[in-house]
Amino acid sequence: MHEGRPQRFRSQWMDDPRDGKIRPRTLEDPERVNEFHASVGLGPMRPVPEAGPDLPPEQRRGVEENELWWREWLSREGMAQN
Repeated sequence: MHEGRPQRFRSQWMDDPRDGKIRPRTLEDPERVNEFHASVGLGPMRPVPEAGPDLPPEQRRGVEENELWWREWLSREGMAQN
């Protein structure tokens, strides 16, 4: 996932800057994610929340800045592509 590829197992979730709700990062195959889970003994994926109202601009910036901090940290630590 940190290499810019979608994830298979939904283990990585993030705060969505649009409404602040936590959602899985991009999935390789959303229609088969529960099948992938079952293949390694995991339960089904929890439901993804419906879209909510937009965050106020200041809160949205905070979510976006947090995501940027993590991307920069992962890059510095050699865990993500630049």
